[in-house]
Amino acid sequence: IVGRPPALPQQDPACGVLRQQLRHDLILLTAMAESDGHISLTESDAILSYIRHRAEVLGIDLDDVRQQKMQGFVRRFRPTPHQISESIDEISSRPSKAQMEIMTVCAEVMLADGEVHAAEVQLLEQIRSQLS
Repeated sequence: IVGRPPALPQQDPACGVLRQQLRHDLILLTAMAESDGHISLTESDAILSYIRHRAEVLGIDLDDVRQQKMQGFVRRFRPTPHQISESIDEISSRPSKAQMEIMTVCAEVMLADGEVHAAEVQLLEQIRSQLS
């Protein structure tokens, strides 16, 4: 799905809230995972780990069903260059600690499948340079 995030079922507002709260984070993390042409299971697991952490901080219970929904979302979503640029802009307005956290998670996603591709390094460098 290019450009527009796939909709999550309306009957679970917690997933919608979580997706909205993490919108820009998920755009960058998914772009990082997808930059080599596909999202591996280990990359989507790394993103899901971040989602679980943030859900806990936000006080959202992320049970198995919700985790499956979020992982499905991550595996289907394909951010556009415009969305990536908007997300970098939004994250650049956050405190430096929050910016470092997203950079760290981007690097973890890049390394998750055990392979580092030139496109991943290029995207990570783009994010880093635009955040500094």
